[in-house]
Amino acid sequence: MHDDLEEKANALDDADYTQEFAVIQEVGCNFIRLAHYPHPKEVYDWCDRLGIIVQTEVPLVNNIKSTQPEDYYTHLEGQYYDMVTQHYNHPCIVFWGLGNEFNAQMDSDGGAFACTKLEHFRDIIKTYDTERMVGCVLNANSSNPRSTVGGADIDWYGCNIYVGWYSNTGSNNPS
Repeated sequence: MHDDLEEKANALDDADYTQEFAVIQEVGCNFIRLAHYPHPKEVYDWCDRLGIIVQTEVPLVNNIKSTQPEDYYTHLEGQYYDMVTQHYNHPCIVFWGLGNEFNAQMDSDGGAFACTKLEHFRDIIKTYDTERMVGCVLNANSSNPRSTVGGADIDWYGCNIYVGWYSNTGSNNPS
């Protein structure tokens, strides 16, 4: 779920969320991925009330490389702390997300650097919440997601599939 409406960008109000969740209920959705950035508390409250399972994540998108300055990763550690401590008491959250589409831009080391970072970030989250699962979402260009990030030992992997979006394929097959 992205907070994004025509002519409003991400400046949504209560009426917008009421409309969004009316559509979510109409289609019978029971899971939402809150993608890439902090969402307002009201979104989590809606999901709690409606019994919708949530995966939420920080804005670590694409780039997990050794060439990033170290404060880039230090900043992310603070964002993981904020994500968990701010939303820990929302029963809707089942999945903490490390980020999105890491295999888009990584070192040419077979994912070793990414693996180390992801496992470090997993450990940080597990320090604050030992019960919920921690994972990440990758691009659809890998038939073995774990190998894409050097075999990182995390609880789950998701796979974005954009049929006809980034390629002309009409297939849902990620490989």
